[in-house]
Amino acid sequence: MIYSVNYEELVTGINPRAAVRYLESLGWQVFPRKNKAIRVLQKNTTNGAQVTIPYDRSLADYQEAMLRAVQVIADTENMTLVQVILSFLNPNIDIMKRRPARKNVESSNTFFNGATDYSQPLGAFISTMKRKQAKQVTILGRIQRLESSQDPATRRDGVITVAFLDKDNKSRRMVVTLEKDAYEEAVRAHLDGKYVEISGNMDTKSSRAKMNGLVFNVLD
Repeated sequence: MIYSVNYEELVTGINPRAAVRYLESLGWQVFPRKNKAIRVLQKNTTNGAQVTIPYDRSLADYQEAMLRAVQVIADTENMTLVQVILSFLNPNIDIMKRRPARKNVESSNTFFNGATDYSQPLGAFISTMKRKQAKQVTILGRIQRLESSQDPATRRDGVITVAFLDKDNKSRRMVVTLEKDAYEEAVRAHLDGKYVEISGNMDTKSSRAKMNGLVFNVLD
């Protein structure tokens, strides 16, 4: 499962400029945009791959946006999330594409590290994170707060705060980042006074609980 490890914490160490340079070395091309806080790259593939790299670390959703970018790149380049993160953390890693002689055998990536070996510290970090793995939960509640761009045309996502009762009937709040379409559903649910259902991994390290790997639904 993608979120069995807190990959959001892993991607905080990624230098976005190094990430863009690495992608360019793989054949991705920067698509000109006026917004300097992001970089949009495209690659000539069957499905026309496109990825948005957050270029400004001060962005409120930097972690979530970088993680989404890593997932797109992993899918496009036939790599794992960890391989992409390793490549971004250490762009000097060379990836050799192994091409099988038989057609029914899948190709794979092999790493040749010409610089610092990040695999051991990364492996140790992942082991630590697994021991602190967040619990899978489902909550029912009402939206208490909405945070996003005021202009729907430029909105890419949004943050909602959901008030709910835990198993001990204590009032709690959950902070969740939603994609644009889901956020707009959340706005309508808030205006209509509807309950929402959210499932995912709860991260309680911050003062307000957060949720990753979520599924969002509006209850009628």
